Amino acid sequence: MSERIVIAEDDEDLAFVLREALRRQRYEPEVAPTAGALLEKLKATAYDLILLDVRHFGMASRPSMSGSRTSRRIRS
Repeated sequence: MSERIVIAEDDEDLAFVLREALRRQRYEPEVAPTAGALLEKLKATAYDLILLDVRHFGMASRPSMSGSRTSRRIRS
């Protein structure tokens, strides 16, 4: 499949589970473990789907860039 998917998840175990579930469906998702990594990926690639944890994403790695704040940055 040619759909571009990125998983924005800072929990390595959950990112692994999501990635493997999508691979079983023949997708090849990328993973962005931090808000900064996600924003950089979005500058370089047009994704068809972004799976973003808006409640907890980025809390450990960059508290000033929560999932909901990252979502607002993506939309702007």
